[in-house]
Amino acid sequence: MIQMSLRINKIGDKGAEALSAFISKNERQFESLEISRNEISHIGGAKILEAMKKNTRISQLLIDFGNKLTPRIAKKLEDEVRANQNISLMVKTALSPD
Repeated sequence: MIQMSLRINKIGDKGAEALSAFISKNERQFESLEISRNEISHIGGAKILEAMKKNTRISQLLIDFGNKLTPRIAKKLEDEVRANQNISLMVKTALSPD
């Protein structure tokens, strides 16, 4: 699994917006993203969420500590990660020999 960690970098919403542009354009680059303790609010969280809808490879996201996400955005991010995990599982199942 290819990982990207930006933990404890205080990227805030502006950094989350730049990161979301990167995530959207680099679909096959990584599967795990850690952005805890970056002071990201619901605004930056929403940008990350939109990017993850385009990047179905991210199946692990660590964003819970040290950010200011609303429960609504946190739940949507969790749902998106679960959807990506299911896509990954379906692809692996489809590629498995019978």
